[in-house]
Amino acid sequence: MNISIENVTCQQAIITITKKIAPSSSWQEISLKEWINQPAKYEVRCWNQINRYPPYKFEVQSDYQIIDKPEINKLIITCRSQSKEEGFPIFHDSLDKFWSEEITIEGLFPLEVISLSFRDEQETTHSQYQADVSDFSR
Repeated sequence: MNISIENVTCQQAIITITKKIAPSSSWQEISLKEWINQPAKYEVRCWNQINRYPPYKFEVQSDYQIIDKPEINKLIITCRSQSKEEGFPIFHDSLDKFWSEEITIEGLFPLEVISLSFRDEQETTHSQYQADVSDFSR
């Protein structure tokens, strides 16, 4: 696989390399962190003898990089009205109990977005929430 990396912000070609990739039916990682190490807009092009793939464009907005793969935490879901850990779905037998419930989800990544669906027999409401970065510690 031939790979070309360009810093679009500086209009500068960073590198063109050839990586050997063994045939496989699953995705394979090709690390680019050796060449992409500063905030900028980038374009990566990949091609081989048979295919020329569409360019992949993205932007790095921070000097911060995750060096190791993050540890995946088990989510801990608790409800104020019940003393034990919960899983989804959470059921209530009245609207008052449902709307007064407080659900806490621990183990999310900072600023991770989650989608929740609230429903009864007649309707479903979808909402998105974002984890708070200030509560994150490892």
